[in-house]
Amino acid sequence: VVMADPSAVASKHARIHWLPLESNPDVFTQFAARAGCPLHRVNLEFCDVFGFDDELLMMLPGPAVACVLLFDTKVFDAHRETQRASGRVLPTTEGIDLFYIKQFVGNACGTIAAVHSMLNTPECVAAMEPDAPLAMFHAAARGVAAAEEGDDKAKKAAEAGGALLAEAEGLHAASEDSAAGGQTEAPDLGANVDHHFVAFVRGNDGNLYELDGRRPDGPVNWGPVKDGDLMKSVAEVVKREFVAVAGENCMLNCIALCRSG
Repeated sequence: VVMADPSAVASKHARIHWLPLESNPDVFTQFAARAGCPLHRVNLEFCDVFGFDDELLMMLPGPAVACVLLFDTKVFDAHRETQRASGRVLPTTEGIDLFYIKQFVGNACGTIAAVHSMLNTPECVAAMEPDAPLAMFHAAARGVAAAEEGDDKAKKAAEAGGALLAEAEGLHAASEDSAAGGQTEAPDLGANVDHHFVAFVRGNDGNLYELDGRRPDGPVNWGPVKDGDLMKSVAEVVKREFVAVAGENCMLNCIALCRSG
């Protein structure tokens, strides 16, 4: 696969916006199916998370393998810039097999969070239909990542993957069709949206990673997933890094990708 320079792709797509996905489990499930990853085949489903206390997490139908979080950028962006310097973030494990891409297209954060969730979940990778948009993108992104060399190869691979997604017509169509089918009216295509999605996944090193395609510093390692319970570890991070920071201004929405049976 011959890749365009990521900086050129970023410039090309700087003023292009996709329709944002609604924070709705049905919309994310529809996107997965349209992209060629029918979750029901592997007993997975996207579910609403009604809160981060233990009794509310127990309402999930099964263990979570990943989740996506929606937050208000106006409230949290300044705080997030200081997180790595705080010492609370651990270094990313060298050589970890973590699928991560950068975001170049406006309002594509929900799509990227869904992609991050699915492509870091082995069951989803196994469920992908050959020659479907998600499988084709995954293969292409893996291919360009394997070709990268040097000390900054992880950064280059993330940029190359983001450039591929920006040009992925099949994923774009799946995302647009799913966004148009949400319960709330989709904003104008060029609208600037003040909310942003990130994904939380478990790496193959056993640590909880926050994946945000906008962050210049790449994946955020929040430390070991405790007792094998991803959502409890996510809840700790959300309470400390979001709820405690925003207080009464905290507006969050969370969807978990759960095993269902």
